[in-house]
Amino acid sequence: MPPTSEPVSPSIYPRLNSPRFWQKLSYILSPAQYLETLAQVAPDLAYAPVIGTAPTVLLVSHPDGLKQLFNNDAKQFAAPCNRLLQPVVGDHSIFSLEGDRHRRERKLLMPPFHGDRMRAYGDTICQLTRQQLADQPIGQVFVMRELAQSIALDVILQTVFGLDDSDRSRQIAAAIVDLTASFQSKFFLAALFLPALQRDFGLIRPWSRFKQTRDRLKALLRNSRPSRPA
Repeated sequence: MPPTSEPVSPSIYPRLNSPRFWQKLSYILSPAQYLETLAQVAPDLAYAPVIGTAPTVLLVSHPDGLKQLFNNDAKQFAAPCNRLLQPVVGDHSIFSLEGDRHRRERKLLMPPFHGDRMRAYGDTICQLTRQQLADQPIGQVFVMRELAQSIALDVILQTVFGLDDSDRSRQIAAAIVDLTASFQSKFFLAALFLPALQRDFGLIRPWSRFKQTRDRLKALLRNSRPSRPA
């Protein structure tokens, strides 16, 4: 949450004493541990220079502070533009935009997430969840994260992309799984924070593999768009 008015020295805010680079490295390697350590020092409001390049980035946890942010009409505060995800989602994603353009694009996306449409999504989510649970072998241990991921993929494919249980849908699902698996790599996470790592190193080609997976998913989604009537 960088203030959009005149910059204020971050020294006035509660913070960890470690250098900015070390904090960012700690966040890359173990984000949950970093946030827990930060909360011990400043549970309500903390200076956290780990996301974006704004001179002052604050994490707000106190309910009154959050209420003030959401009720603020003067646009005094703004969420930091998530440039970290730019290599994944592109330049024009709502995740990469900020300011008036971000608000305009978000407004265009909101209608499908209100009223009857949301209730219909709820019915679809319940139906897909029951189907996935019914497919689980009785008496065998399963990984809940994998099951939840599978349910989420089915929901996305049906409600967002309008795809059915076809070969193309399964290809898209597999590509999404491959892309999200990139986030399990510490090197990939470090590369998002440190653009200098967004390259190959001789025979070690993690960034090329990521780009191939990303481009494969983009091609599948592009070819799955319904044709517009003439």
